[in-house]
Amino acid sequence: MKALWLSLLVAAPAFADLSNPPLLTYSTYLSGTGGSGANGIAVDSSGYAYVSGITSSPDFPYTSGPLGPPSSNRCSSFIAKLNLSGAALVWSVCLTLPSGGPIALDEAGAIYVLGGNASSSTITKLTPQADRILYSTTITVAQASSFSVDHAGNVYVTGTAGPGLPTTPGAYQTLYMSGNCSAGGESSFPCNDSFVFKLNQTGAVVYGTYMGTTGAAQAVAFDSQGSAWITGYTDGGGGFVAKLDATGSSLLYSKFFADDSGYQTPLTLGLGIAVDSEGAAYVVGEYGPGVPTTPGALQPNGPSFAGTGFIIKFSSAGEIVYGTYVGTDYQSISSVAVDQEGNAYFGLNGLSEVNGAYSACGVAEQSATSLIVLSPDGSKILASAVNFPGPAKTVVLDGMGGVYITGTTYTSVFLSTPQAFQTEYPPSSGSAFAAKFDFSQPAGMGLNCLVNAGSLSVGMNNSRGTPDGAVAPGEVVTLFGLNFSPGAGLKVTFDGASAPLIYADTGQINAVVPFDVQDLSGSSTLVSIQSGEQTFGPVKLPVAPAQPGLFTRDGSGRGQAAILNQDGTLNSSTSPASAGSVVAVYMTGVGDYKQKLLDGSLGPLDPPFPSPVLGVSATINGEQAPVLFVGQAPGLIAGVVQVNVQVPGDVKSGMATLVVYVGDYVSSYTGPNLAIR
Repeated sequence: MKALWLSLLVAAPAFADLSNPPLLTYSTYLSGTGGSGANGIAVDSSGYAYVSGITSSPDFPYTSGPLGPPSSNRCSSFIAKLNLSGAALVWSVCLTLPSGGPIALDEAGAIYVLGGNASSSTITKLTPQADRILYSTTITVAQASSFSVDHAGNVYVTGTAGPGLPTTPGAYQTLYMSGNCSAGGESSFPCNDSFVFKLNQTGAVVYGTYMGTTGAAQAVAFDSQGSAWITGYTDGGGGFVAKLDATGSSLLYSKFFADDSGYQTPLTLGLGIAVDSEGAAYVVGEYGPGVPTTPGALQPNGPSFAGTGFIIKFSSAGEIVYGTYVGTDYQSISSVAVDQEGNAYFGLNGLSEVNGAYSACGVAEQSATSLIVLSPDGSKILASAVNFPGPAKTVVLDGMGGVYITGTTYTSVFLSTPQAFQTEYPPSSGSAFAAKFDFSQPAGMGLNCLVNAGSLSVGMNNSRGTPDGAVAPGEVVTLFGLNFSPGAGLKVTFDGASAPLIYADTGQINAVVPFDVQDLSGSSTLVSIQSGEQTFGPVKLPVAPAQPGLFTRDGSGRGQAAILNQDGTLNSSTSPASAGSVVAVYMTGVGDYKQKLLDGSLGPLDPPFPSPVLGVSATINGEQAPVLFVGQAPGLIAGVVQVNVQVPGDVKSGMATLVVYVGDYVSSYTGPNLAIR
């Protein structure tokens, strides 16, 4: 991207376009004012999505009264059915028995949901309208993590359990044999072991067995023969995958993940599993040098520093078809779904880059996901939606090109689509969300994020202390998104007022927030994008008095700032500023001026230069640095400000950190950004 300074702030694309991005059909928060979290999503044959989770909100949007036994406690679990567009709830219900975990549907539309705690787990089956409980079966001494429902309505449940699990006669392992474990050398306690239970259509137990893994199973899937595939991790180290026969009496296959030296990898976790129509199993998870990869796979080598996601495909006989890492450090995959062609769909969470394709901005990047479609041979990414700002806990398909994800997000803006059921983040921390992507449709016009054009950081509202997209009057901003179609009457508006456009291409717009946007306490603005016959928005963003950001030399928002030395040379490691000299810093987001300028006008070339209403100060390496001048940059578009700062005489030579303060707001930290001689 070109540097956005001293050239009327013209910019080129910051990130490469993705091939075949899907249409984001809808994305919605799902919460009351007290917050919520989603643990599962299911989809019926018509494309309606069902979301399950928990909430602490007394005003969660329930459409019917509590279902289940009377409870003195307030409702904390929910199941909600969204309409096809995600714009409304068909219904939502509170369950007063253990629930709020993963959810599934059978072919008749009956709803199954998991709930429980560390000592017992409950599978509940409801009618398709969620107006009646058909059965509720509790498994004692079991902490279930996952379940799946086959075409006949049989339920396969897996998780972890200690001694006393009510196994059934003739099962694979009826006795607890995991022994004792210890934590940090303290007193020992019984180790947990993975388990699998199968329930029939009425909720009766068909079989129940330990797995002998001394660990925790995390996911279960079934094949056409009624065999159960399980994945998880062991207390002794490493992930595992296992296959249990239809009667639960025999272990057909088992594999542990450990490297060739025999070193066990306790942080290798199998987290999700799916089985295709040929009986092949796809295991996903996180971390581990012990993950078996194959030549020609997408990413045979793991990260150099920390864990990442992986996917392994096993044939029905347990042979490895392919194995590959996906992504970079600190990423994971928790769920996978497979279509009829053998393409694997999964969300890579905590993502900033996939195979060189960067996201448009880092909104809560540790909780973001990239939705990826991997080819049947595991060699290439066929399509992706990069850095959606919510982690995909569960991924499901509707068989018509639709891919649905759900989870819990702490991102307060740029997640919901404008016409979704709930577009605003709740006042409390954390919200369930649900989103649908349509890989059969090309992506429409969309806004990924709006950032300060200097720092490329999402606006901060100091009263909340979280990234929330706040903007300031006169701030030069960059909008990243899709299909902006410059030249087709492209327009960005704030509360209906057109913003001056500086640059535009299909994925990026640089604009200036109109000075008339109000910065009163608690105020907000509605942002819309118009291109030809299309309109995206409005998106509601907070307004703050200032959102300062320094322009950088390379336009990346990081590192060397766009600074002129006192002799007029560009500051750099080869042309540093002298101690005691004065440097000119270029920035935006200082808020309103004392002397008004018209939107889109250029700053005067001669004094007086309009100055910001708020006071401006600066530090260099934490030491106060005198500000000798602050005002509209001469000859540049209104909203670009020049700040002349004197370098303290005792600052050490080398790269220093310059920070500018505007009122109570501080420029985003970009690391050492000023070279000192």
